[in-house]
Amino acid sequence: MLYCFFNWRRRLISSIAGYIHQVKMEYHTICIILIAFVELAESRTFLMDSINECYHAWSERSQPSTCSSIADCKEAGADCIFSIVTNQHICCNTKQDAILPECPSGQKMLAMGKNNAVVCRGPDDSDTCSDDYECVQSVTNFTKNPGQLNFVCCK
Repeated sequence: MLYCFFNWRRRLISSIAGYIHQVKMEYHTICIILIAFVELAESRTFLMDSINECYHAWSERSQPSTCSSIADCKEAGADCIFSIVTNQHICCNTKQDAILPECPSGQKMLAMGKNNAVVCRGPDDSDTCSDDYECVQSVTNFTKNPGQLNFVCCK
């Protein structure tokens, strides 16, 4: 355990040196914290690798590859969105043959742009949709990411 502490300390001393001296921890506690940080970093990397850069399974990157406004996106129906995967604004459009989510008859879908519907996790999801929208089942079995449910924010 002592090796773990010194190995960890050597790599991270520049950013947290003051905290090590202020907080009196046992070596095994520091090693457990280090392991938690490593697991968090690995899971974040895995998560970022598995996210579509255009967010939705029905969307794909279009031309030009970067944009500053929707006017920059040349393809009809494309949106200029900020992608957390690429850390820049990119043009995204609906994939050919993709099925988009739809609200039940007479309801309006919450969307950010032309084809960026706000999808949610089911009727008990009270966090995703804005106050005047509710999470309801899409009337279409839209193109989804693996494990994604068939729900969208509507009013």
